[in-house]
Amino acid sequence: FPVTIHAKAVKQVRLKELVEEFLKRNNADQNLSSSQKNTIRHHLTRFADKMNRPISVITPRDIDEYLDDPVYAPRTRHNHRASIIVLFNYARRKGYLVEDKRHAAEKSEEIRFKRPDVEIYSPEQAGAMLQLAEPHLIPFLAIGLFSGVRTAELCRLNWEDVDWTGGNIRLDRNITKTNQSRLVPLLPNLYRDWE
Repeated sequence: FPVTIHAKAVKQVRLKELVEEFLKRNNADQNLSSSQKNTIRHHLTRFADKMNRPISVITPRDIDEYLDDPVYAPRTRHNHRASIIVLFNYARRKGYLVEDKRHAAEKSEEIRFKRPDVEIYSPEQAGAMLQLAEPHLIPFLAIGLFSGVRTAELCRLNWEDVDWTGGNIRLDRNITKTNQSRLVPLLPNLYRDWE
């Protein structure tokens, strides 16, 4: 049954049903990497499990209390909030929320966090790290130290992604954070260690 909120009728949907609908559409989206889809699925499934009521009655305070879980670091809570905002934007487009008003997720408290400083190791520090590492970790550490590949991308790499004759590492779109394929050159300090 439609619910009237501020003289506008919206379609009634419980959060769990909306999340299922959204995730089905989201899984078909070719612009998102599998990692991004999994992250959104995790965030929204947890949110729906904790707060299964009609989306139209969820308040900013409800979202703030949900996000105030001390188990999560501020950056994680920030990312959860971003996923919830995406869901609420979808709900508004589908007619489950009033179209011309800010929704509860937009009104929820923005979560601020300090971005950690980027650490740059000296050649001596990098060399010491590689010398002290267990042999099976050396490729992982060396690629991470000398290629610029993100840690999450590195964790999803396979040896088949390394093109020894072409001298590069292929990062397919389903591996990268940006959902864009790219080639990373194998620099001499990386290349000579495995020839």
